[in-house]
Amino acid sequence: MKNYITREYEKIAETPMHYGFNPIKTPRAQKEDVAISKKLDDILSPETLSEKVALMRLFLREKMYEKEEPALFYYSKPSRKKSSGHKFSLDVIGSDESIMDALLIQATKASLEAEGFKNIIVDINSMGETDTLPRFEKELGLYLRKHIEHIPDKWRPVFQKNTLEISQCTDETCEPFLKNSPSILNFLTDNARKHFKEVLEYLESTNIPYRIKPSLMSNKNIGNHTVFTMYDQDTDTALARGYRYGKISKKCGSKTDYQCMTSLIDYEHPKPQTKIIKKKATQPLFYFIHLGPSARLKGLKILDMLYETQIPTMHALTKQKISGQMIHAKKSGAKYLLIMGQKEACEDSILIRDMSNWKQESIPLSDLSTLIKRYK
Repeated sequence: MKNYITREYEKIAETPMHYGFNPIKTPRAQKEDVAISKKLDDILSPETLSEKVALMRLFLREKMYEKEEPALFYYSKPSRKKSSGHKFSLDVIGSDESIMDALLIQATKASLEAEGFKNIIVDINSMGETDTLPRFEKELGLYLRKHIEHIPDKWRPVFQKNTLEISQCTDETCEPFLKNSPSILNFLTDNARKHFKEVLEYLESTNIPYRIKPSLMSNKNIGNHTVFTMYDQDTDTALARGYRYGKISKKCGSKTDYQCMTSLIDYEHPKPQTKIIKKKATQPLFYFIHLGPSARLKGLKILDMLYETQIPTMHALTKQKISGQMIHAKKSGAKYLLIMGQKEACEDSILIRDMSNWKQESIPLSDLSTLIKRYK
């Protein structure tokens, strides 16, 4: 067994596992990881990057890039203080597709709901591509210099040190001059605008409530595209923070810049001590196949429906070609295929195909949670 695979995991891991995240041991940063991290750490992102560097080294060392699908990880994060809550990370390495942003957000929200949080909302923004942030930062700096007399005295040193930090000021004294300040969303390239639009469409397809917050930023040295914070609206408490990033793989010696995304879940919640489960080999009962953009869009909703039934399911939402999905489905050992093409997407139906005899039936998507139990 590979040394990064965990033999046991917290029960809360079962939720992200349904969405395709694999439990692993918490990455241990070496001296070289810490050295790289210090060069990339940023005041806008207080979390240290050494753990992410260690995770990337694992990805490269195990040659996970040779697989056709991105790597999805779950690992718990130790806490020095006694806590009744949880702290863990969900990570995606090797995909720049917008659906992975949405899948990560969906898995994060479902994990929190499994712990009893019901009134959740997502603040979300886009940092665009490589050239977006420098252009925005320059324009913001010009704007602030023109309105320097309106900047409160205590915030002027902040502006001089880091333009982006003052753009996130929540102090009421900052509101007058930030109200009409430039928005990073106006500096997005066509590709970045398309990526962000697709992420929002995926969230809407799964009824995840969100608010676009242009001041929301992640690490300026590596961050790109999506950044989000998840809140409990009942207490206005932040429960998770996530962002997409790049550049780390090249710092680790790779010639390829593997795109990544992470979500750090950290919250306090009065619950009994987390149950530890021994990991055992499980075979999915179903494998979801999609054909076309409309079917792919509804794929996230289908995963939610299957999660409610607690039926083991696999998917390859990052794959668009049917051939690649079929190969992956056969390797998974799933007994049944759930197939949605353009026709089914338009009719809100889905095909269930028996892999042993190729017999299939079409059922309404609205009845999936009920009718699928006949195949258990």
